[in-house]
Amino acid sequence: MRARLLLAAAIVAGLAALYLWSIRPRVPAAAEPRLASFDDRRVTGLSLTADGGSCRAVRDGDGWRLVAPIDDVASRAAIEEIVVAARRTPIVREMADADPSSGFGLTPPQVHVAFAGVDAPEVDVGSRVPTGDGVYARVTGRPGVVVLRLPDAAALSTARCALLPETSLLRVQASEISGVDLEPAGPSLRKEGGAWWIEKPRRLPAAPARVDALVAALARASIVARDAAGDAADHRFGFGGERMAVTTAGGATRRVVLGGDAGDGRRYATCDGRRGVLTVTMPALSAASVDALRETKLTNVNRYRVVEIDYQDGARRFSARRNGGSWTATTGPPPSEDAMLALLVGLLEATTSSSEAGTLPAGPRATVAYATDEGARGGLEIVSGLASWSEAPGSIFRLAAPLPPVPGG
Repeated sequence: MRARLLLAAAIVAGLAALYLWSIRPRVPAAAEPRLASFDDRRVTGLSLTADGGSCRAVRDGDGWRLVAPIDDVASRAAIEEIVVAARRTPIVREMADADPSSGFGLTPPQVHVAFAGVDAPEVDVGSRVPTGDGVYARVTGRPGVVVLRLPDAAALSTARCALLPETSLLRVQASEISGVDLEPAGPSLRKEGGAWWIEKPRRLPAAPARVDALVAALARASIVARDAAGDAADHRFGFGGERMAVTTAGGATRRVVLGGDAGDGRRYATCDGRRGVLTVTMPALSAASVDALRETKLTNVNRYRVVEIDYQDGARRFSARRNGGSWTATTGPPPSEDAMLALLVGLLEATTSSSEAGTLPAGPRATVAYATDEGARGGLEIVSGLASWSEAPGSIFRLAAPLPPVPGG
């Protein structure tokens, strides 16, 4: 009997809410008041209660940080979505005489939001209106109950503390990454003028597609679990010294220490600014070796930018200069554009089978000197199937095939 009475009371409350919704005059669209009016940039804090949990975030430089119940980097996008919704959401119906406890889902509210740093009302968000195009709310300073329009108010009605921690491990876009240091034995990568270079253990041109794939995977690395009380010294996490530092174009550096396998392709990790031990999705960095990342072409020089070439092998020599779209040789008839491109590809983009530290052995050698339309100059030296490049000092390359002969030789 008691259960039936409670069910009947709930039905009556729901019908009352539906009746109030249907009989209240709708505010004309042109006159719809906004939930709040403030400058987003002046918001310094956000307090949120939903699903029985509460949390608080504060502005931290140009981002946000959770300070309760955990200390962690907060998702800037998630918080700003709530801030924008609070400022822009229209109030489409005001029911000043309505009792908030009568079937609106406001006792207790499904979501409670409060801001610091600005003159903005606290908001309780309740259930959806019967027609589904709004949610009931109680706003500090306004009597009774109001209806907030959907989808404008969606970020308020769906706000949850579990959605506020930043899930991106590095918190950068792939395009922002300008350097990657894989320690202790991995290579160091740097982006210079749009091209990637291996800087350590020695300077080598890096393969753009392979580095881009690595950088994209690092940018996608996400946190799937947090152990706020976890201690990296605990052997069960398997921290053994594998580290990574990612540098952005603005000079900021994110340092990550990697631990053992956490199952399902995940790893334990610690990261600057993040508390405890994290479980992250992370690519296998063991595959990011010098051999895996280096450019297999002899150089990364853009053949279309070359304006001068001087190729000498013993007594044979060929020199040419490009003026506009045509080439002029120092001797003999002018070479065709196709012939010159083929020569440049054969010399500058010659395939290498391996690379190692060292210098060329003694012996007869061929030389190539070039200049680009950007003013850069460089050269190659070739001895017995081995080559060196002026931009990669300390390295020698084994050629996969002989270089093309000197034209006219």
